[in-house]
Amino acid sequence: LLFVLGIAGKTWATVLEHQRPGLDPFVAEFGSNWIAVLSTSFLSIADTFAPGMVVLVVFLALRADRLVWLTPRRTQWLGWSLVAVSGAAALALHEVLPRFLATAVAVAAAAILLMVVEPAARGRSSWLMAAADWRPARYVGEISLSAYLWHYPVIILLSRVDVGITDSWVGVIYSFVLTSALGIALASVTYRWVEKPGQRLRRFVRVG
Repeated sequence: LLFVLGIAGKTWATVLEHQRPGLDPFVAEFGSNWIAVLSTSFLSIADTFAPGMVVLVVFLALRADRLVWLTPRRTQWLGWSLVAVSGAAALALHEVLPRFLATAVAVAAAAILLMVVEPAARGRSSWLMAAADWRPARYVGEISLSAYLWHYPVIILLSRVDVGITDSWVGVIYSFVLTSALGIALASVTYRWVEKPGQRLRRFVRVG
């Protein structure tokens, strides 16, 4: 349902954008207009949550000794195949339908997540699990909600100031590193002073 909802929202936003041929793609995504509101609303991003939820269901099924046909070898084959196909799709969609690029990235991320958690569900270890358990990686995971909330404002801020980002592969890498560094720095602050105090406060709130 979430996947269908997100695809429908993205399609609606794309149709509206095509009805305004003079609208800059960046403005259509982040500007002061209702197309941008639709593009960044849950209606248009719901599909990106679906693959991760599927992985969670698969993880629980594996831990309960179900899905016996999904052997470790088949999990690796399926995971890397999805990464390759989704990566190719993301490159193609970037030029044709950039609004759907996030869908392909979400599928690729879920495929990697599946390969990480599959051994844990069966009580085994793997190099992917070891990499995910690396202390810096665990820290980024801990502040991931704050980082997620910060990355859009950081992207908008960098787009409005001249930071020397070029339209090339070097520019893509540079912008990714810069956005990640700023996002993690800001997320560290809000996690320490906003999110963690909120978590502690929740202990004093009785539900029901």
